[in-house]
Parts: sequence; structure tokens; C-alpha cells
Amino acid sequence: MRTYKRKVGSCSYKSSYTTEALQKAVKEIQEGKISLRKAHKQYKIPLGTLSHRVARKHGRNVGHPTVFTADEEKAFVDHINVGASWGFPFDAFDVRILVKTYLEKQG
Repeated sequence: MRTYKRKVGSCSYKSSYTTEALQKAVKEIQEGKISLRKAHKQYKIPLGTLSHRVARKHGRNVGHPTVFTADEEKAFVDHINVGASWGFPFDAFDVRILVKTYLEKQG
């Protein structure tokens, strides 16, 4: 079996730091306790990642915004699971009919 070994000097990605370390570094930078470069060296987080987090770039969710709220989607899932537990599994067409009926009732 072959195991991958990272080349010396190659780029380090997300696996080299934790979310807690990133949050702590950003907090220290914003409070003025430490500079961006010192945080980069101390926490071993890429400079680009730190500068984007401090500047609050890329803060939105990835992808297209959802049409339904989380509660509405959970209600759909609950209805589908109830139907499946009764022995009537939903296919893609049935889900579309369920959503269409819901939207028509909502206006």
C-alpha cells in the first residue's frame, strides 16, 4: 500500500491549521495585539486566508440562495419520511407535486 508524502516546501492548505486557531489569530489581529505577518508565522495560517478573514471578504454562503426556508425544507422532509414509513416512498416526481401543491396553497 502506498501512502502520500507531501513534498518539502509545497503549499500547506486547510489541514495545517484548525478553525479555532484561525478565529484566535483573526481576533488578535483585529485587537491590534499582533500583526498579520506575525500571526501567519505563529499560527502557520496562509497570509491570504488571514487577510480575507480580517477584511471579511467571502463571508457569504457558497452557491445559489435557497428558495425555501430551513423550516419549510424540514417540513418537506418530514412529510416524505412519513409517506415512506407508511409504505409509499416518494420519487422525484412526487416531491415536485408536493412542493407545487405547497406553493399553490401559499399563493
